[in-house]
Amino acid sequence: MLMMLYRSQRINPNKNSNSNSLASESVSPLSIVKGFATPSSTAFFASDAVRHGAHPSFYRVSNGTSHTVSSMGMGTSRGDQSEETDALYVNALITSVNGGVNVIDTSSNYRNGNAELCVGRALRHLLADGVDVGVSAAGNTAQRRRQYHRSEIFISSKAGSMATRDLKQRAVQKGAVKQDFWSHHACFAPACIEASIDISLERMQIETIDLLYLHNIAEQMSDASSSLPGEITRALQRAFEHLESERQRGRIRYYGLATFSKSFRVLPEESGALNLGDVVALAQKAAGCSTDETCRSGFRFVQLPVSPHSMPEMYTLPSQRPPSTSTSTSTSTLEKNDNPSFQTLAQTAQDFNIGIFSSRSLGSSGRKGRTQAKCLDWKGLPPSVGAPLLPNLYLQTDILHVTRSSPGLLCALVGHKTPANVESNLKLASIPPLNRHEFESVVKKCTA
Repeated sequence: MLMMLYRSQRINPNKNSNSNSLASESVSPLSIVKGFATPSSTAFFASDAVRHGAHPSFYRVSNGTSHTVSSMGMGTSRGDQSEETDALYVNALITSVNGGVNVIDTSSNYRNGNAELCVGRALRHLLADGVDVGVSAAGNTAQRRRQYHRSEIFISSKAGSMATRDLKQRAVQKGAVKQDFWSHHACFAPACIEASIDISLERMQIETIDLLYLHNIAEQMSDASSSLPGEITRALQRAFEHLESERQRGRIRYYGLATFSKSFRVLPEESGALNLGDVVALAQKAAGCSTDETCRSGFRFVQLPVSPHSMPEMYTLPSQRPPSTSTSTSTSTLEKNDNPSFQTLAQTAQDFNIGIFSSRSLGSSGRKGRTQAKCLDWKGLPPSVGAPLLPNLYLQTDILHVTRSSPGLLCALVGHKTPANVESNLKLASIPPLNRHEFESVVKKCTA
């Protein structure tokens, strides 16, 4: 079992007591971290973690890019903008990477920009200084010095929510006009995307973002548009064309859609619904790949809320039209498909080699009391699941364990930051996920 030790990497929240926050830190061009995550280096990260106590099944390979990523990723959206919260996040990021997590998810608008600054600060410790890693395997404790490389860590961010002053100012400088904004802070025009990438790279002090999502485009546009389908299609096409140019510039490697309440979680006839096959086709056109079967766009991932007890649509809702020749062989008993012409997002993503990341992996906070209690009543479940599922771990870790076991899910994101929560969640690195039968037994109880 991997044990995370807080040693020289612990950040003192009062270290920069004369500044208001991390936002005051200057960025030198000489300190920009070169490179990006690669399949070979992410595979090395996983093999190194397995040698020191992680379970091999904690890692999964993205069919769309061949990167090896941890099945639990570090999210950064929660919390206030205080220095104390910044310090918690920096320590949690460092400890998570030490514990075998090589996925970091953030956004240009999280915590008013502090989230990306925390990611950059943690990376400087992990990549430049190296950290003391404590590992406990088979009861024997060993310490080693580990210096990580940028190519081992998969970093995603998001563009489109221009909620901070510096984002809006930069977008206007690049030519964004009032008509480009769908609401007070939603903008997916090329000038806004370019500005967001500028700011994200500067805050994190990196040369390349591995994955850039468009942030809730269907959700934000459907709230502001009366001619939804055509408006979203035009906005996606324009945005994808710009994202392909950003790939050519080397500022991003891949792109995707980070979604929330609509998009892939509603039936096709509902407002804000997206069909993955149509989105893939738009990206292929933007990349000039429409007539070339050997060519592929940079659209490789989607993100949406997934949890067993309150948001299971990824693997239960028949919301997607399958491709003309489906390669899906899913036999899940969770699918309640009354319309054979549609299938779940999990099936469709498999058909198109699109990786799925989950947000809100612990579920909807509004239903915690009732739904979590029901899901954690393990009576009647297979003996291998046990009761409770994972003894001596926090309730949130049980739920995270089930979520990251979702068939078709690449990685479950969790925004832990307090040392106790981080330690509990990272114990999943040494525990195999539920098998399909166990997972479906749990989810049926949660969705009954």
